[in-house]
Amino acid sequence: MTIIGNNNVAAGNWDESLDSFIVGCDYVAPITGKIISISMYINPDAERPHQCAIYSQDRATLIAQTEERTIGAADYAWETFNFAVRPTLTQGTTYYLMGWSGGGGNTNIKLINGDAGKLLSDDDHVYDSENWPADLSGDDTYENFGCLIYGTYQEVTEKKQTMTLTGDMIFPNIKYTT
Repeated sequence: MTIIGNNNVAAGNWDESLDSFIVGCDYVAPITGKIISISMYINPDAERPHQCAIYSQDRATLIAQTEERTIGAADYAWETFNFAVRPTLTQGTTYYLMGWSGGGGNTNIKLINGDAGKLLSDDDHVYDSENWPADLSGDDTYENFGCLIYGTYQEVTEKKQTMTLTGDMIFPNIKYTT
């Protein structure tokens, strides 16, 4: 399995509320594959619904949403949300992995503050929006920050088959190889 995103818990040093917001970051897909799930490092203070989604490079298109799960109050932990239909990510393309929490109260997602000496690239940003699950309109909220959110996906490989035909039309001998 391959991941897209950030799963380095030791780097997390900042909290951002998901309360009725979409919060997440942009990441480049390292391989072409089908995304299975998105995990985010969160700490809900009460029972409420949570969900994740993946958006296109231009932030205008919702590609797919995960299942919605109700999660009770807990200390920071990884929570994983599965896709019913697994969309394909293309190698080298930027995608936005986003999380959401509804129902009032507060759920924090752990961020990484690049200004605090954590290793982030110049294009790491956190985006938020109140329009779940609509488009991610607006500018980024924090520059030089990252999120503890990642997607797990499986490489898509093409299976090639060849067919060898020997014999004659009446009694052909067909051999398939992959």
